[in-house]
Amino acid sequence: MTEHQPMIAVRTDAGISTDSHENQPGEAQRAELAAALNALSMAEFLDVMRRVLPVQAANDADPAFRNDLVLVEILTDLDDGDVEQRLLAWPDRDHYGGGLGIDQGLCEEGTCSGCGSTVTSNAKRAICPRCGTPCGLT
Repeated sequence: MTEHQPMIAVRTDAGISTDSHENQPGEAQRAELAAALNALSMAEFLDVMRRVLPVQAANDADPAFRNDLVLVEILTDLDDGDVEQRLLAWPDRDHYGGGLGIDQGLCEEGTCSGCGSTVTSNAKRAICPRCGTPCGLT
């Protein structure tokens, strides 16, 4: 097994500021957290987001609406410009005996039978982040 080497990219064309912010309150802690998240494998990162995003969604929820926070992979074909969007599904830890499945990047994909969302994951057995349905991916 090879060690995971995270790829870090900053997209200045997506409105991400490259200005220095190190003097802002809490910036050092956020930078440390970002470095820790970037050091995780994809499987570990998805597991952390499984624990964080639903809580953050609930904290900011409007009771009149269903509020889901999810991660989306957006694939753009550089030849024809076609765009595909896939929700990043959490590894099904129950299926993997508490583990995260094989970490092979986001190479598994399928459609959630619960909500019809297209999902992708590192694991063949994953949980849809939108509706919580177990998904068998290929």
